[in-house]
Amino acid sequence: MAVSRSDLMGSVKSRVLQVSKFGG
Repeated sequence: MAVSRSDLMGSVKSRVLQVSKFGG
């Protein structure tokens, strides 16, 4: 699996945003 660092950060950011949106 070749995942670029920016891609990884994007996934993390999306996850964090989702959690924040749901008040997690």
